[in-house]
Amino acid sequence: FMKKKTILKKSEESKSILNIKPKVTNMVCTVDLDCVLDLRKIALKTKNSEYNPKRFHALIIRLRNPKTTAMIFKSGKLVCTGAKDEQTSRQAVKKFVQLIKNSGYSGIKMKVRKNL
Repeated sequence: FMKKKTILKKSEESKSILNIKPKVTNMVCTVDLDCVLDLRKIALKTKNSEYNPKRFHALIIRLRNPKTTAMIFKSGKLVCTGAKDEQTSRQAVKKFVQLIKNSGYSGIKMKVRKNL
């Protein structure tokens, strides 16, 4: 009698799991700028940025519109977080790349990889 109850509970749980509808709230995008960056130089020339190599070895830049954050590494890798969809993520990456270009890296190129 007890075994039947546990089987019944498991099937009820699986039905409730099937009713869950996922919602994308945070998209993460990676970009390779294919060059070595001087993070201190970029931090001094950009607003809303923080760089403390003793705490974390990446430059962090925040945008207000779209509301996203980028972690930029010396190796030229950029990780963009906080976008709600792919289009917003692309817009943010373009803005981050433009900020880096305005800091003296006019020749950088993006290598975007899609991991779907």
